[in-house]
Amino acid sequence: MNDDAQLVLSLLAEQGSRLQALLLRITLREDVAEDLLQELFLRLSRGSALRRARDPVGYAVTTATRLAFDWRRSQRRRRDAAPLVQEPVATPVACDLQDRQQLQWVLIAIDQLPRRQRDAVVMRYLEERPYEEIAAALGASVHHARAICYRGIVRLRKACAQTFATPVEDAVHEP
Repeated sequence: MNDDAQLVLSLLAEQGSRLQALLLRITLREDVAEDLLQELFLRLSRGSALRRARDPVGYAVTTATRLAFDWRRSQRRRRDAAPLVQEPVATPVACDLQDRQQLQWVLIAIDQLPRRQRDAVVMRYLEERPYEEIAAALGASVHHARAICYRGIVRLRKACAQTFATPVEDAVHEP
């Protein structure tokens, strides 16, 4: 077995469950998360970018995040042809569906952030990674990573405020 294959296998053993959890949080579907995880490891094993990366785990996380958002964009294009039902129904199932729809809108808003802000927001608020790790993954200082996260959250709040009937000032906050 060559060094590239060994690196991919060790990454799968060490980070596979973390990457699958990330994919599941973004796609909200277990079957899709599993498929994207397989696609991720196929891509990582085909190229030499993983071997050249300063931080192979960060590279894998970033690639997984981009795969998930690519999948979400393709799903949104398919759904754009069908109109969404906007009338709320006061049942527990309807409330769950409304919460799920709001989560979809937030994820769409995250997807529309600039790439560095999107990566920083995903790492900070979905993965709950410390600023030091975010800074290392972005190739920036810790202070700059905080600023990127802040700018991403400000944009996200504005996008959500335009989408939802009530402001979502506290929907995304610093843990």
